[in-house]
Parts: sequence; structure tokens; C-alpha cells
Amino acid sequence: MSRAHARLLVPVAGLLLTAAVSCDFARPSGDISATHWSLRVTPADGSLDAPRTGRIIVQVDRLLLPRTVRQQSVTLRSGAVDPRTVVRFMPVRRELWVDLDPRTPLDPETRYLLRLDGLADLDGNTPSEPFLSTFQTGSELGPAATDPQSSPAAALALLQSSCARASCHAASTPAAGLDLSSYSGISRTALGRSSTASSGTVGAESARGSLTLAALPIIDIVAGRGQPATSLLIYKVLGDTHVAGEPMPPDAELLVPAQLQLLTDWILSGAEAP
Repeated sequence: MSRAHARLLVPVAGLLLTAAVSCDFARPSGDISATHWSLRVTPADGSLDAPRTGRIIVQVDRLLLPRTVRQQSVTLRSGAVDPRTVVRFMPVRRELWVDLDPRTPLDPETRYLLRLDGLADLDGNTPSEPFLSTFQTGSELGPAATDPQSSPAAALALLQSSCARASCHAASTPAAGLDLSSYSGISRTALGRSSTASSGTVGAESARGSLTLAALPIIDIVAGRGQPATSLLIYKVLGDTHVAGEPMPPDAELLVPAQLQLLTDWILSGAEAP
């Protein structure tokens, strides 16, 4: 691997993790560079003795265009061997999760190359060149990757208190037809449903991203598994400018990081009923 490519990745000490690492939370911002992306990866570039199962985590400095987060954009390889992985993006954490298949662990004492190529942010910006990072496995398997535990009751209570008001998403006349006052209302108007609000964007440079987000389900569930990166609700509560209309809830009462994480973990677990 070239040193120029290695310098593109700012490493974090540590090895493969089974849960998301903590990171500084930041709401969407328009002051990030179009082509110079800041990434941190775990295991860090050049790590030795990494576990052979678990989760590779790449922290990014921006929100990613959902359709670019796919297997072809994030690859792991050792020579001709291409291990089986599952790639997901967590918008609130701003993390790419690369989960290793526990049924086929990485080979022991083997060097692997992680390559990110083809990702784009919500404005359609792409890195100036691929991101590359290498690590070497040890002999130990390590624990399998697990998703955070969720609290359906707490998530519903948060939506009811923050969003299900008379002028917003209450049961009587819910804004945009979205009823967040009860789980039955959420199931009927949000799970797998697209928003009835008109599409559009705030800001001159957001058209490409907004068109993609406008078509997302409000809460996206695929085969019982939640998809935060393709759930419009997440971008609304983040206050992202690529989504038409005002943020949810209004600016003066934006959700704090712990509340955003609560909703994300609930959707990730399948948006189950309390």
C-alpha cells in the first residue's frame, strides 16, 4: 500500500469491535471539504494481531448517499480471497459497519486490505482517490459483531412527547399524514411508507442528495431488519438540509445525541412494538 493512500486514513487505536465505538456527535454541516474526506478506521492501519471475526468500523466526517453504500464500495481482500461481509451505514454515528461473517472467519496470521471506493456524500461529492488501510489477523477469533440493544417503549415515548403534538404528528390531523401518536399509527403511516410531503431542499448545493432522500421510506424495514441509512425519519430528526421542510422537532427542541441514538437503535432492531 502506498504511503499516500495510508495517510488518507487517520487511525484510531484498537482492534475489531463488536459494538459501535463512541465518537464525537455532529449535526450535518456545510463546511466539510468536497474531496478531502476525514476517516478513522478500527482496526487502525497497520494493526497486528486483529481478531478474525467481529466488525470493522470506519468513522466518516459526513452523511453518505445511501445508494452508494454497497458491497462494491467497501471491500476487504487478502490476495485473491474476498471474505464475505455485510456493509451498513449508521447516519447518527456516522459510521460504516463492515460485519464479518462469523461462519467464515478471516484466516489467521494473514494481511488484509480494506478499500473504500465509490462512496459519495449527499451532495454527490466523492473522495479524490480510494481509501486504503491494512491490518493483520492474529490467531484468536474474537467475539462476533452485535447490534446495540433497543428500547421500543422508550423510542415510542420519545416520538409521542417530541413529535405527536396537535400541530404536528398527532392522530387527529397528522402533518404529511404521519401519525406518531401510537405504535399502530406508526405501523400504518411510517413503516415502509414514503412521505406525502413534497420533495425539495434547503440550500443551493443539495439537489442530488435531496432527490434520493425524498424517495426513502419514513422507516425502512427489510425482512424484519431496520435500515437507518434509508429511513427518512433519521434525516428529519438530524435536521439535515437535504430534506424538505423544517427539522423534526422544531429547531428549538432538536433531539440530543442520546435521543437520536435511541431512535436509531430502535429502527435498527426492526422498529418493534413495545
